[in-house]
Amino acid sequence: MNNIIVVNPGSTSTKLAIYSFVNNISDRSTIECNKIDMEEINNENPAADFLEDLRERHKKAINFMKKNSEKLGTVIAVAGRGGLLKPSKGGVYRINDEMIDDLVSCRYGTHASNMGAPIAYEIAGLYNVDAFIAYPVTLDEMDDIARYTGIPEIQRKSYFHALNQKSVAKKVSIELGMEYGHVNLIVAHLGGGITVGLHVRGKVVDVNNGLDGDGPFSVERSGSIPPGDLVKLCYSNRYSYKAMYKKIVGEGGIFAHLGTKDAFFIKKIMSDETVRYHIKTALTKDKVKMVIDACIYQVSKSICALACYTCGNIDGVVLTGGLARFEYFVQEIKRRVSFISKVFIIPGEEEMKALCESVVFALQGIEKIYEYRSEG
Repeated sequence: MNNIIVVNPGSTSTKLAIYSFVNNISDRSTIECNKIDMEEINNENPAADFLEDLRERHKKAINFMKKNSEKLGTVIAVAGRGGLLKPSKGGVYRINDEMIDDLVSCRYGTHASNMGAPIAYEIAGLYNVDAFIAYPVTLDEMDDIARYTGIPEIQRKSYFHALNQKSVAKKVSIELGMEYGHVNLIVAHLGGGITVGLHVRGKVVDVNNGLDGDGPFSVERSGSIPPGDLVKLCYSNRYSYKAMYKKIVGEGGIFAHLGTKDAFFIKKIMSDETVRYHIKTALTKDKVKMVIDACIYQVSKSICALACYTCGNIDGVVLTGGLARFEYFVQEIKRRVSFISKVFIIPGEEEMKALCESVVFALQGIEKIYEYRSEG
């Protein structure tokens, strides 16, 4: 039995998954996973003490692997979640010192995902195997026409849920009986952040910058804001830079309106059988429904806007991410956008499994392995 270890750091926890498979995975059902959620780590401000947090997570991960080494069998590779790197084309990258330096120094930004490659690299050292990342959030295949804004100093950036978007797009392509490189899909990842990407013949040629809150507002991101009002608020002397950024990323969107990031709780409030939640939260069902409907409308509008790139030639619309489990949410989007093309719903996200599959395909020569080179 061959095993691949996958490392996925989040804002407050680090998840390890051990995937086992026999021979190859031409039949993907042969992959089995034993997923372990490691101990949660307090980290209210990861940007302030990134290195300390990384050291703590690294220590816990290594200790865990040593304690469970006899259960792992043959480890052939380690995969880590890709962090904020220089904009790069999609694919599988071997983790090297240049990549580690860029991530640990937070050269291109601070995010918990920056810890994935360093931890994976150290675990790989225990087994004398290679470590990889695949399709990091900074994957950049954007068409130049989509980068422009009306301010020459500002360009639109490609920061999105690349790994999950690519994974579900390939699955839908198979369902359509076509190759990913031959289809046009619009994929909406619906989570704490929302990114809507246009996949044209294997490349994501346009997508909103979900990291910085661009696009539709989401559970905790403000989405695109009328620029004049945003500038006035920034210079109102009411908020520091840090507080203002939090209003855009982390404390914006649905949370700013309803005071919760719990989609299950929101569904309860919207249910006729849960009047007690209305009293407890001082929220009315009508208020909650209006906010949710506004989010749905903005997502739908983003999906429809992307269809103009291909003059309406779209083979499918895909809804994925945690909010894709919210039946009302996805059905209302479907109602608004199904005139474009058939809508596919793939709830949740399989980033860890997608990482494993990408690495196995790379080891088998199906996917190319790239060497990361930092900018000088």
